[in-house]
Amino acid sequence: MPAFLFFVVVTLSAALLLEGERVRQNLSELVYDTSALFLSLMESPFSSLKAYRKNFNRHLLIQQEVQLLESIESQLKTSQNQIHSLELRNRELRDLLSLQGDGDTAFITAPCFGQNAFLKSQSLFVKAGSKNGIQRFDIVLSENAIIGQVDKVGGKVSRVLLVTDPQSHIPVECENTHREGVLYGDGDQGMYLNFVKNPQKLQKDDLVFSSGVDGYFPRGKPIGTISKIQNNQVYVTPLVDFKGLHYVQIQKSHGGEGE
Repeated sequence: MPAFLFFVVVTLSAALLLEGERVRQNLSELVYDTSALFLSLMESPFSSLKAYRKNFNRHLLIQQEVQLLESIESQLKTSQNQIHSLELRNRELRDLLSLQGDGDTAFITAPCFGQNAFLKSQSLFVKAGSKNGIQRFDIVLSENAIIGQVDKVGGKVSRVLLVTDPQSHIPVECENTHREGVLYGDGDQGMYLNFVKNPQKLQKDDLVFSSGVDGYFPRGKPIGTISKIQNNQVYVTPLVDFKGLHYVQIQKSHGGEGE
């Protein structure tokens, strides 16, 4: 009997020890899981703060890049304007160098002014006159296009009657149809074509150039393009913007008398 009781006590003790170990292990796991959860909760705000700081820095970098691009764009626009200005100046210098024509035809390149102040009369002035060999009826060009004819000649200054002046009338020919007519100024920075056969057969944007039949204007010089055909009336737009002129070429190719 005592042996049996001893066996029972030992068995119960072993069982209690095993159960205690299991309870201790479960308790240890619970403490570990709880600690891990707590640490996770504590770490989460710091991670969010770190991510926010990273995004904020990225936003600052993007903003700086945008400002840099805007600065580069502004510099490019400035450079583009400077290039355009240099191109205009280069064109003026090229015009100044073009002093000789073909054969016996001579050119004088001269500064011009007054084209914005005398729009009603559609004229401008050139800083060249009889002392430079200028004569009345000399042809005035810009970029090889006819813009007018010398009307009055002084010693150092001459007046040019523009092709848009109502007193201007130039025998012309149309590019594609080769129909001839007379080009008149409308007094309002435009021109119209008269005495042309079947004007409805002309085409918009066709080039209009001098025919040379009058003996004053050389043949084949461009003047303008057909801008509109309405009610058998043909409207022509000059090739040259007179307001932007700084220099012109005066062609001396005939024996007209000075005045």
